[in-house]
Amino acid sequence: LANGQLAVVTGSLGSVTLQSVYEQLSQNVAIKDRSWLGATYKACANAPEMVDWLEKQPYCGSRAQAVKLCVDLQDQDAIVHVWGSKRLKFQDQTMFFRFSGADAAVADQYDLVVIGGGTAGISATSFAGQFGANCVMIESNRVGGDCTWSGCVPSKSLIKASHDVHAAKEAHQFGIGISQPLADMKKVKEYVWDKINKVAAHDLHLLQDNNVPLRYGKAMFIDPNTLELKTKEGEIQQIKSRAFILCLGAVPAPP
Repeated sequence: LANGQLAVVTGSLGSVTLQSVYEQLSQNVAIKDRSWLGATYKACANAPEMVDWLEKQPYCGSRAQAVKLCVDLQDQDAIVHVWGSKRLKFQDQTMFFRFSGADAAVADQYDLVVIGGGTAGISATSFAGQFGANCVMIESNRVGGDCTWSGCVPSKSLIKASHDVHAAKEAHQFGIGISQPLADMKKVKEYVWDKINKVAAHDLHLLQDNNVPLRYGKAMFIDPNTLELKTKEGEIQQIKSRAFILCLGAVPAPP
């Protein structure tokens, strides 16, 4: 925003990443030897206990959501069934799993990732969100791009102010008697910033209305379906998706 504050920093679990979910789960669920049908399995966790813990967390709205999180973790080999089989999908019943370790890399998963929060990026995420796609926007600076912050909105606001001053100067043609109008540039600047902030707030409301999370940082591809996101705080996050849209904007270049 105009005051330099970040407007929204969130993912599909609020401010919590799937990586942090994995780390918290591995530290808070009971890891111990367990027996089933006469066999003993060393150092493992029971699926319902994992779901119990996740269900109580503020970012997890239901038991079904807790199960989905565990399925996502299993799909990325962060948790592994004690038999070593991926065919045994995580369910909310007696099943034993082991955690892969503290160095396991877990990525948040989306149907679509849009890189760039300008006009094109806002249009892409809004369109996808309206169709129910699970998408996320990544922006390195602030949502709105050149159009909101340095191009269309401020320039049109200045043009509007100049037209009004010019109209006031020409008002005598219509028999309107007023003293020579003068523009107070401080107030003009306040007017321009007011319009910028209104449009910027509208841009963010579009994301919120379409349930599109926003993350700030620099993105880099590490494989065709995985991004590495470096946040402004220096944290490294991974994001997986089936599709990506690059809305990176442009800068003028000399011929």
